[in-house]
This record gives sequence, C-alpha cells and structure tokens, in this order.
Amino acid sequence: MNDIQVFDEKKFGQKLKKLRLTKGLKIRELENLSGVSNAYLSQLENGKRGKPSPEIIKKLAPHLDTSYTDLMKMAGYINEEIDDEAIDLMNNTDNIEKIFDYTFDQFISGISEDGEVLEKYCKYLLSEIPELENEDDFFNKEDLKDQNTWKVIYDNLNFQEKIDFLMILKKDDAFKEKKKENQLYFIETKSNYYKKDDIVPTEKSVLIPILGYIAAGQPIFADEHIIDYEVVPGDYDKEHFMLVVKGDSMQGSRIYPGDKVLVKLQPEVENGEIAVVNVNGDDATLKKVKKYEDGSVWLVSTNEKYAPIPFQKSSRIIGKVVKVIFEP
Repeated sequence: MNDIQVFDEKKFGQKLKKLRLTKGLKIRELENLSGVSNAYLSQLENGKRGKPSPEIIKKLAPHLDTSYTDLMKMAGYINEEIDDEAIDLMNNTDNIEKIFDYTFDQFISGISEDGEVLEKYCKYLLSEIPELENEDDFFNKEDLKDQNTWKVIYDNLNFQEKIDFLMILKKDDAFKEKKKENQLYFIETKSNYYKKDDIVPTEKSVLIPILGYIAAGQPIFADEHIIDYEVVPGDYDKEHFMLVVKGDSMQGSRIYPGDKVLVKLQPEVENGEIAVVNVNGDDATLKKVKKYEDGSVWLVSTNEKYAPIPFQKSSRIIGKVVKVIFEP
C-alpha cells in the first residue's frame, strides 16, 4: 500500500492558494461560497493553521475545481490506494470522524462480554494491525481484555487506518460467529451500522459540539472552533455547546480542570450565575457574574487565589453554564 503523504502545512497552503487563484477567486469570494471564514483561509494559505479538518476540506473542494478525495490526499489524510467504497462513504457523510468514533464504540461493545473483550477477537484484531503483530512486545493478555486498551490503539490510528478499519468490519466474515445463542450486536446491524442515521441521538439525548475556543466577530459554531462532539442526555437544543475546563479558578463550585461544562448560548445571565465570558477577543473565561447596586459588574472566581475581574465594555457574555460533566 502506498504511503500517506506527510502533511506539510506550507506546501499545502501554497497548493490551496494556487487552486483558488486558478479558479479566479478572492479569499472573500471563497469564504462566501464555502462558509469557511476568510481569516481561517488566509492563515491556512500562509501555512499558519495546521491541517484543516475533513469537514473543512469537504466545504472547500467543490469550489476549487478539485475533488474531495484529491484534496484529502493532498492534506495527507488518505493514500492513493483507498478503495471506491471508502471514497463513497467519505463523500456521503457530513462528518466522517463522528462515524469512526460511533462505529468503534459499537464494535467494541459487540465483541465484549461482561465488560471484557473476548480473546478470540483480540487475536484477530492484532493480526489486522501489523505494528502489533508480536503482542507480547506491547500488551499482555490482561491488557488486551481491557476495552480502554483498544481505545488507546484506536485513538492512535490515522485517518486512513480508521477508514480501513471500517471497511474491514463491513466486509470481513470473521465476525459472523455467534456468541452463545445471541448474535453480536454489531452483526445485527452489520449492513448499515456506520451510516449517518445511526449517530442521530435518541429523543432523550442530543449531539453537542465541544468548542476549542471562541473568537470575537466569528460565528460561535464555526468549524474551526469545534474540536469534537459529545452525546448528552437531556432536552437540549442547538443553542447549547460545551467547553473543556482548563484552569482551577472555579474549583469552589466543584468545577475542575478537565471537566466539561454545558453552556446555553445567551447574552445575559442573572446575578450570581456562572457564565462563559469573552474578555479579550479570542478566549473565553468561566466566571461567576456578580452585579452590584452601583451598576458595576464583576467576574468572580470561586478559588480565593484569583482576584475578581471587572466586566469591561469590550467583554461579552456568551452563555450560561447549565451543567457540569466530569469523569468519575
């Protein structure tokens, strides 16, 4: 199999710019056509933004007289030998990486019993991953029974390897064996388990975007802001998003680094409520909003080592924290 092209952000930016100029488009015009911000496009062309996501590439390709597949190859996501079925899956899926994650979770559940991965499937999977051919050099048998071990392996696969994995699950007959009297879960849905409809949340849950940052003057849910998605139980709408907590300034409210906060998009909050506030144009801070009789408003930490911050004219309330999610 041909190697995947190593991503060089400067070379990619130059090629992208050449495609745009050949098409006779200005950056603003490409922004209007694709929905990708001109600031992001400019940084991308100058080699200062890293690798664009498959979703960004899919938005750009139709307007640059190139195929989504070719642009994905140019970005180093896939190799020259990717098969037609994998290409069809990519072309017909809005967010292929969400499909990867969903399929993997369903797959691991299907080959596990009482929370442990069955040994016969461990051996087969190892045979499909050349780097792990000699399992003793990497994991012992107990490690391989642990679903988290396979999660680590999966997380370290590149895009091409993940889509190859999906094709193995779809085509291979090795997973058709029955477990006791019942078929494995993923076999029952084998013909369509990785399609888009399978990741639509149930009525009692919703898929929430996790934002990496929030920039002033840009749409709150711009693609370049979104780093992941999470299914959250509850009756939430498209006005909700999540952030990963980085600092310890709100630990007095039992909000710790690594926790995720679910936020409802709104420009105002009540006195004493915890809000996400944009204070410097690009970053968001998590603080309790305190309003006083003299009309002043302060952003207050619940960790005593941090001093209150005055709410400036340039500050902007983005939303109210409605839920904190943490790993047990």
